[in-house]
Amino acid sequence: MQLSIRVLGLVVGLAVTGALAAKSVMGTLESLSQRDGARAAGQIARVLDSAYEALVPLSLERSVTQVGLSIATPLPADFRRLLDDQRRRSDDALRDLRARLGAADRVPGAPALRAEIDRIAADVAGIRRRADDALARPAAERPAGAAELPAGLIQAIDASERAVRAIKDPAILDAGRLLGLDSATNRAWRIREFGGRARTVLAIATLHGAPIPDDRLAYAHHLSGGVDQAWLALTASSDRGLSPASRAAVDGLRTAYFERYGELTSAVLARARTGGYGVDFPTFFARSNEAMAAAEALTAALRQDMIRTAGAVEVEATRALAAQLAVDLALALLGVGLMWFLMVRVSGRLGRLDAMMRRLAAGDLAIDPRGVSGGDEIGAMARTLAVFRDNAGRLARLGEEERAREARSAAERRAALLGLADGFERAVGGVVAGVSAAAAQL
Repeated sequence: MQLSIRVLGLVVGLAVTGALAAKSVMGTLESLSQRDGARAAGQIARVLDSAYEALVPLSLERSVTQVGLSIATPLPADFRRLLDDQRRRSDDALRDLRARLGAADRVPGAPALRAEIDRIAADVAGIRRRADDALARPAAERPAGAAELPAGLIQAIDASERAVRAIKDPAILDAGRLLGLDSATNRAWRIREFGGRARTVLAIATLHGAPIPDDRLAYAHHLSGGVDQAWLALTASSDRGLSPASRAAVDGLRTAYFERYGELTSAVLARARTGGYGVDFPTFFARSNEAMAAAEALTAALRQDMIRTAGAVEVEATRALAAQLAVDLALALLGVGLMWFLMVRVSGRLGRLDAMMRRLAAGDLAIDPRGVSGGDEIGAMARTLAVFRDNAGRLARLGEEERAREARSAAERRAALLGLADGFERAVGGVVAGVSAAAAQL
């Protein structure tokens, strides 16, 4: 089967245009995927920001509640104000977390996390009601089980952290360049959380000046080990993608927590079995607050790094998508141009040239190859066809002139022959007449 130039041009044009379209679609889909991944990473970063913002005051609420329940008297007014302030902070952050989860349409598991957060918040509300009732009474009048209420808050904190961890899709975080920052933020939060729990054990000891029971002492050492482990992991990767503010916060945590507060906790732990700590509760609590504040400052700085990085990645992905769409438009124009070139400039001109060659072959000299002229090979063929047309015209004129000459020659020959015949006839007639006259005389 033979294909015409027109059909072949159409097939080639469609094949090339199809290849360009396929490449364009693949590039666009990849850019869309990257943009969607960046948006999902940004949503996760904002959810994590609100979650950590809620967990930090909830941890301090747990600490104040635990200290208050260790006091024989009702909760002092300054502790009450501190407790209420932490609850307000935690509730505000939880409302923000719920709002961000409601808008996190690209985060897998966001509805489930919101339902879990609502369940945990309901549990915390119940613990608060029981704690408020117990804290308003002297120790002798508190209901049974009141001392276990801080453990319920710890369970709520741990359950919240596990629930939030479930939405941390590594692929999405990696697409948003957030894996390292998320790990650093979680380690900073663990330093604050484990350090806060250990701080509470030591704060209660300094408040009463009594030895620390063996189980509580072992618990404090366990928590301190978790803090040290998180610190080592944090400092091992603290140069990866951290902002200057976060690096400064790391240095601040080192000074406030692991140097100044570390010396204080070592001194307290050294006297844990005897009591007589050499520091009163207000001093210990103030120094420990500086350390906890340094951990909170690092957590906040890292959270801002996550949001800022996610935003930058989303902007980059959006720009990449816009660039890809521009490339798509260019490829579409290229495909249309190629089809126009093949169908009009190539196969269309060849078709007109073929028709003129057929007319010329049939003797039609009225063709005009200038309609397909150009500087390419087809234009050269058109100019050659014009030469053929002109030569054919000259040959036709020469043929007509030759036929005219032949016609004149034939006419001249006929006239000569007719003249010769007439002369011969006259000569014969004269001879006959002479003979007839001579015969008559005889």
